Amino acid sequence: MRTLFSLLTLVVSGFFVLNASAGLRTVAEIGQPAAGFPTGFIYWIVENPVIGEGGHVAFAGAADVSVGSTPQNTRAVWYGKPGQLETAIKAGESPAGFAANILFRDSIPGTLTLSDAGSIAFAAAMNGPNTRAAYLATVAGIIQEGGIAPLFPPGTIMGNLQGFAFTDAGMAFSGLVGGSEIAIWFWDNSTTKLIATTGAEFSDLYPGCDFLGLQLIDLNQAGELLFYAQLITQGTASCPTWGLYTWKAGSFRKVVAEHDSATGMPADAFLSFPQNPYLRRSISINDNGDVSFKATLRDVSPGVNKEVSWMAFASGELSPVAIDGEAVPGSPSELIRLSTNSAPAANADATTVSRAISSTLADMILTGPPRQGTSASDFTTPGESHLEVLVRSDEPPPGFGSSWHLTDLEQPLLNNQGNIAFMAVARDALDPNTSATQGIWLGDTADNLRLLVATGRPVLIDGQPDELKQILAITPTNVAPSSSNSGQPIQLNDQGQLVFRATRLRNSFSSTLLMGMAATPACSGSKVTIPARTYADGEVIYCIGDISLSTLAKASVRVSNGADVTYESPALCLDKGFSVEKGGVFAAITP
Repeated sequence: MRTLFSLLTLVVSGFFVLNASAGLRTVAEIGQPAAGFPTGFIYWIVENPVIGEGGHVAFAGAADVSVGSTPQNTRAVWYGKPGQLETAIKAGESPAGFAANILFRDSIPGTLTLSDAGSIAFAAAMNGPNTRAAYLATVAGIIQEGGIAPLFPPGTIMGNLQGFAFTDAGMAFSGLVGGSEIAIWFWDNSTTKLIATTGAEFSDLYPGCDFLGLQLIDLNQAGELLFYAQLITQGTASCPTWGLYTWKAGSFRKVVAEHDSATGMPADAFLSFPQNPYLRRSISINDNGDVSFKATLRDVSPGVNKEVSWMAFASGELSPVAIDGEAVPGSPSELIRLSTNSAPAANADATTVSRAISSTLADMILTGPPRQGTSASDFTTPGESHLEVLVRSDEPPPGFGSSWHLTDLEQPLLNNQGNIAFMAVARDALDPNTSATQGIWLGDTADNLRLLVATGRPVLIDGQPDELKQILAITPTNVAPSSSNSGQPIQLNDQGQLVFRATRLRNSFSSTLLMGMAATPACSGSKVTIPARTYADGEVIYCIGDISLSTLAKASVRVSNGADVTYESPALCLDKGFSVEKGGVFAAITP
């Protein structure tokens, strides 16, 4: 049974959350009392929000005693569940694990990350005798530039930090050591382990081969660390120039390396995967150990190369997701063109989402599983793609008329339920100069894609009619699609909650919105309140209560005939659809 989004919203001015009435509820807003600060302090800035799988949110910002800046203006990081926020750290405080005179100054944008359980990690700028960047996790200092490099000879100094990934398993991080070496470590919530360093032999998998280059990629919930490595031979050993590898509990695993072959790959073809500045943000590992990435397939035929996105399963199987030159699904005269940001993201079920451009220059979001049963002809003369086009920029988007189209598509977000959210700008071809409307859409298929919110349209915020003036980017730093199955910052979780910033008509300050499942009812006593709307096949209603339902509006709630809807706790499946009148109970509909 497919699980679609329901609408649940949080609002923060600063932050909002979408609730059962398909409105927004404030989580934090500029001008509101700042959590964790003395009476009189208000939120002065709220920015860079992220969300965790448990519904926890985190954001950076500042608190002050006035909307105008005063000497008491204090930077901070907040986290917790809406209504239960607390400060992770404030400017002037010293993180546990660091010297008392090393003080937090500010968080570094784009680094706030929440684990499934709600623990927080981020990169920070510091004050004190060492003002260089540091990584903090669970509000403790893990590593700082200019400090002592863990597990290196005494006196070895940490150089520039180069990235981290964070889950409940711990923190993986990397950086320069002693000026030129690159190293990767794993902190398992108590101790730090050195995983790899340039110049050292990769004896576990390639005896006689040394690490020449290293780049940390990701970390999954199971504690499997993914990294990229360039190898060089010590003498006569045969070493792949590049490869993706994992480390978990002391053991290394090869994911894919240069010259590996996939089922059906042409005999003389080989993979090429040069290092690039976007590498870390365009590869990911899910909790099963499956890795999604994009690489060039060289010599598909003599002198012909193909851009291909891939899924390397933990079982060892390597399957293509999208192949440059495939026909656009449903439009055989158009071809798919893969670009730098076309690397796929995958969830735990190996559902993927990726970006592509059509040969007619339409921006597209594609979704579906990796290709099965690939043959050489699929690479040399690709047919129609097996993927589904979720949306394309040159067609009218849901919620708008036939003369509208999309521009400025952001990178899509995918969760483990198969739901995909993205932000874009809708424009009317009849009025291109004044019609720009920002919106957020969500769905698992093109048929189920729907508009969640849009600027200039009515929305309930804390139960009161309002309107969004501007929606700020929900994935401002993403260079490729992202999945909730990751050790990186996420804005969409598996509950269907989405966090983002916006401004609204009744308050000119910036706000962050947390949107949840449109069908999630608000529980009250033994009754369950659900919004009056039409529910699609496959939606699940999650709540604790009895089987008595009431609607928020006078209108009936209907599920289309033949739909498969489950009401959980107690479990009650209605496979023929149902309707509920105001104050009524479940009533079956005859198909």
